[in-house]
Amino acid sequence: MHACNKTSYTDGVLENPLYEERIKSLIRKCHDLGSHATHCLKRFVIRSQPVPVLTLHHVEAILYLLNKGRDWNPRNPEKIAIRRLLLDHVEEYRQLLGLELIALPHDQQSINFLAKSIFTNIQVNIKEHYMQMFLRYINLRLGKFHNSL
Repeated sequence: MHACNKTSYTDGVLENPLYEERIKSLIRKCHDLGSHATHCLKRFVIRSQPVPVLTLHHVEAILYLLNKGRDWNPRNPEKIAIRRLLLDHVEEYRQLLGLELIALPHDQQSINFLAKSIFTNIQVNIKEHYMQMFLRYINLRLGKFHNSL
């Protein structure tokens, strides 16, 4: 048997109102951050000409900018360039909604998880749904449209 410093849910953690509120607050902030990042990213893509090729760094940058704003200062040159590209867009999005910074504390692990999750969803949706829609368009143009579609 090994020692573990992690708290088990069976230790009454959820029965303590302070811990319960802290957990709910963390979950709420992560949810809000992910939701706003998705909408902000969609708005960025729609408003960009030409349509940008998104990377995981774009998603991560939007998450950090929604969470920390101008206080996010990456060291990686690629992330610095993406920050410069997205900063005004994210601030405009926040102004449009009257959205304060999310201010998720100790954000690195949560943002890494959210960034990978959002980026994976984008990739899957494009791979799965784009080809279906493309084939429907071809069938429509060739006169092979079925009412069941």
